[in-house]
Amino acid sequence: MRGGRLRFALALALVVAAGSPLRAQSLTAQVSGNVLDLTQSAVPGATVTLTNTGTNSIRELKTGDDGAFLFVDLVAGTYDLEVTRDG
Repeated sequence: MRGGRLRFALALALVVAAGSPLRAQSLTAQVSGNVLDLTQSAVPGATVTLTNTGTNSIRELKTGDDGAFLFVDLVAGTYDLEVTRDG
């Protein structure tokens, strides 16, 4: 443990979508996934931080009961994703 936080090895399914083939191109995207621990159990209440490396814009949310998270309306760019959980 570092700094009182447990860092998880992620079994993370990221989905990046930038529009649908049935409509015009979109300028935004989404990132979604599930946070799982080493036993493949969901990790509810984990903090997921998404940082745009070009603008240093930070978005943060907590995973749901099923370990799922979803960031929507993201502008095009390169992002860093970090997941932490106290305890």
